[in-house]
Amino acid sequence: MAMPVGDKVVWSNDDVTLREGTVTARRIDAGQEVIWVDNKHKPEDCLYAAFTWPARVKDELLGIMAERARLKAAYD
Repeated sequence: MAMPVGDKVVWSNDDVTLREGTVTARRIDAGQEVIWVDNKHKPEDCLYAAFTWPARVKDELLGIMAERARLKAAYD
């Protein structure tokens, strides 16, 4: 899914929280779309666009993450 400059996106670095930002640069690198958010154009701030979602689905993703945590706790 292409993430154009200016789009608001969310992503997760763990199983509990979502981070949110605005795409400020994008590039195709080795066939993969990579993006930078909030003018942080350093290599360590690069994200694969495939690991991000449009910000409009943030509430739904938080619900999915909460249900996953509940199921994991029940299983453990």
